[in-house]
Amino acid sequence: MFTTVSELAGIPAGVGLLAALLALDASVLSEGEQLSVARDWERQDRFVSARRNLLYAAFDSSQAPPWQGQPVVSSAQGWLDLVAKARTRSLAGSTGISNTAAAQRIGAASMLTGWLADTGAALEQGLISEACARLIARSVSGLDHDTALAVQYAVLDLAPDLTPAKLDRLLRREVAQRAALDEQGRNRRARRQRRVGYPRPLTGGMASLEVVGPAEDVAVLHTAISALGDAALAAAKGAAHDASAARNPGNSRVNGVEVDGPEVEGIDAHRFDALVNLACGVLADDDLPSRHGRRPSIQVVVPIATLLGLDEAPGELDGYGPIDADTARAIAFDGTATWRRLLVDPQGRVLEYGTETYRPPQALKDLIIARDRSCTGPGCSTPARMCQIDHETPFPRGSTGQRNNDAKCVTEHALKTARLFDAARDPDTGATVWTDRHGANYTRLPETVPLAVLSDDRLADIARALRQGRHRVADLRRRSTNRRGGRIAGRMLNAEEFDPDDIAPDDPPPF
Repeated sequence: MFTTVSELAGIPAGVGLLAALLALDASVLSEGEQLSVARDWERQDRFVSARRNLLYAAFDSSQAPPWQGQPVVSSAQGWLDLVAKARTRSLAGSTGISNTAAAQRIGAASMLTGWLADTGAALEQGLISEACARLIARSVSGLDHDTALAVQYAVLDLAPDLTPAKLDRLLRREVAQRAALDEQGRNRRARRQRRVGYPRPLTGGMASLEVVGPAEDVAVLHTAISALGDAALAAAKGAAHDASAARNPGNSRVNGVEVDGPEVEGIDAHRFDALVNLACGVLADDDLPSRHGRRPSIQVVVPIATLLGLDEAPGELDGYGPIDADTARAIAFDGTATWRRLLVDPQGRVLEYGTETYRPPQALKDLIIARDRSCTGPGCSTPARMCQIDHETPFPRGSTGQRNNDAKCVTEHALKTARLFDAARDPDTGATVWTDRHGANYTRLPETVPLAVLSDDRLADIARALRQGRHRVADLRRRSTNRRGGRIAGRMLNAEEFDPDDIAPDDPPPF
């Protein structure tokens, strides 16, 4: 039977409401009716989220395989933690979400179906959004049971009428008032989690960087960066004024109108540049620790035709993605840059890495890091330079070489060693298939580098340019400009956050 828009509000969320919503043709509804239906869809989504939490909580509490003294952990609790990470990887691989998102969903579901069941019920009834329910769970995490319940009941009746931002402020106030001692302990624990996250890509070749730490320390950072930016802005304005005065000696006004100097960027841009300049100074230190035998650096892959100015095909910043040809050349021709040759197959998979100046062990590390670019585990984006070099077939049964070695972060390496996952890399295709203890397979496809499709004439141009050798390179270096006039600094960018515990110490022994 046909259901009108006005009747939807009387249908409880569930199968009946879903069937009624699917039967509607939104294109024939008025704008007011469309808004009404949107509210019903949101109510249905909240119901589904609550029911999905029951599944995730049951998944989290399922029986773990017994610890049999596997050397990858030192205690039974360490084993349970490792099994929990395996579950997270399985959920992420099965649903196509990130490992971080999977861990957050499992953690919130366990709380919202347990001692925060009233918040979970409000979600199922459509009274609060999934974001608000997770915010309540996150805010009381770590508090004792009675205090957490008191905070929940203090905010739950108000939550349906609050935005997540206002609910967050209310939760922080309630926690501070009701759990002063607990909050001090949480603050001490939270300080141990201070961190600088890995950059997240934005549009237009931009990225963002998250800094998490004690509020007073973050305030110090912002104040210092602001002061440096203010000084840089004042210097830029002074230079612009001097340039204007030089063009109009003795008078900065023409016909009574102030003469504009060169355009000066705003304070936000100068603050950012001040932060980058600090990083440049740090990277200039020759005593910085290395990973896998290499100093900290950014890596960019550029087709040879782009590098030589014969093509405008984009380069690729490792872990970030495509960057325009001008930016790629600016990085490559920076005075501190080191070039290394990559030989790739027609699909862009790395086959060989330039090794003329390095001992074979170092060359093998370079090849694997350049080829894999990130951990080969399912859903993991830990940069390969921060991973361990693993033997697919354990040494000495398996050889040490590019067909048997790949990059794995600490966690993925431990999961494989503990047989919570099996991993098999196809040396011909580069794909790695991970199989969890339930028999489900998750395929990690190989990374590729950008390729340029070139005509025979363009290939001939490249050959001529290469025959010109160092003179051609030197000329391109002179013509390439760095926007800041100095060393280009940075770290590899990653589209997804990864667990700091996944980072390997430098040059661990292969297993």
